[in-house]
Amino acid sequence: EIWQANAAGRYIHEADQHDAPLDPNFFGAGRVVTDRQGRYRFVTIKPGVQLWIGVTLEDDVFVGPNATFTNDRFPRSKDYPAERPRTLVRRRASVGANATILAGTVIGSNAMVGAGAVVTVSVPAYALMVGVPAKRVGWMCQCGVRLVESPPGQWSCPGCNSRYVESNGVLSPQG
Repeated sequence: EIWQANAAGRYIHEADQHDAPLDPNFFGAGRVVTDRQGRYRFVTIKPGVQLWIGVTLEDDVFVGPNATFTNDRFPRSKDYPAERPRTLVRRRASVGANATILAGTVIGSNAMVGAGAVVTVSVPAYALMVGVPAKRVGWMCQCGVRLVESPPGQWSCPGCNSRYVESNGVLSPQG
């Protein structure tokens, strides 16, 4: 279910208008999604986003305008699969405007998908993905700043001075 925020930051359910909790990080118009168990997922969903059954957004996810999530890898008219692949966007990940995320992929925590990218495979945590098809071109800090490598395999954030280590294509916070 999607809830729409009013100007005061109070989320109102679109169907029956009952109150949802206040988002402590509210900065303006936004939405919150509830999962099947009724837990609130505070996310930012910009206008024109296509969200379908089978897509899960964890807390603090950003989805830019007109991003599209598919839920069928082999669509055909009037042919509805009994089960659809699940797509998961992990905590604090960002999906840029007009990006397309194919069904069955996972976007790792703190990852950033660039505007217009087409994600066809799962994305590691902290990865910066751009292009068609999307390729990893760098790493992102949890604060949202692109990381700088020095020395090889060691990454640091010029924004908050956090440090990370890369091993076998996986980035982990250091310390």
